Amino acid sequence: MSETAYFTPCTANGFGMDEQERLSDACRKLDEKGVCLVLSSSHVKQIVDLYEDHPNFKTRVVQTRRSINSKAE
Repeated sequence: MSETAYFTPCTANGFGMDEQERLSDACRKLDEKGVCLVLSSSHVKQIVDLYEDHPNFKTRVVQTRRSINSKAE
């Protein structure tokens, strides 16, 4: 899988694994502070691997359609 697979359309510069790892780190820090959160992302192995080992994180697969348009036209 390419560096930005499944994430490129989210921003003009893409949203690759580096950004996904930073997001995962931020979620862990928020959890340490007692913050409750919900995160939605693509269900691919690389993303699941970022969260599955954390004892307080629960993952669920939800089937949904997503429409993302970066051009407000």
